[in-house]
Amino acid sequence: MEYINELRKLKFNEESKIHIQKRKEFIKATKRDDTLAIVLKAHLYIEAELEELLRLGTKNYKSLDLKYFKDKLNLCYGIGLIDRDLYTVLKKFNTIRNKYGHRVDFEITETEFKEMYDLMNSEQKIEYSEELKITTMYSQETFDMRLRVLLASLYSEVVVCSQSVNSTIVDNFLEWQINILNEYSDILKKE
Repeated sequence: MEYINELRKLKFNEESKIHIQKRKEFIKATKRDDTLAIVLKAHLYIEAELEELLRLGTKNYKSLDLKYFKDKLNLCYGIGLIDRDLYTVLKKFNTIRNKYGHRVDFEITETEFKEMYDLMNSEQKIEYSEELKITTMYSQETFDMRLRVLLASLYSEVVVCSQSVNSTIVDNFLEWQINILNEYSDILKKE
């Protein structure tokens, strides 16, 4: 049993390293002067991680032929690979990104930022606040920096979902089994 625990620790450490590396890559890729570039890069990174989550969490992901972020996000939520809180804020982010894609004059403002922030749960807000404190220790806080940190927090959460997809599938399956057994028990009680 101790051997298994040691293997779990090693796997966790490897996943932590991968998570940290992916987050650093995301921060570097979104370090832009233009808010549009930040939003588009972040959207690409988050979508790639949603695809990874679906690749790991479904049997034949490629056969689904999902083309749009919205469809990938809906499927991740629909089959239980991400929770409602993450789904809601990523859905809002996609709406903001689409405004950039369809309106020449669109600029993300404090209002859209606040709408995303307000959709975050308390844990997401804490992670964002802590990361923002660390980031502003070395440079001045700007709107683009706050946006990058918020999007990095969301990206990190999707990465964690990908890394824990196996346990999520097991949990979802167990919940489904319990629901089936409860329904069966109710039927037996009625007879």
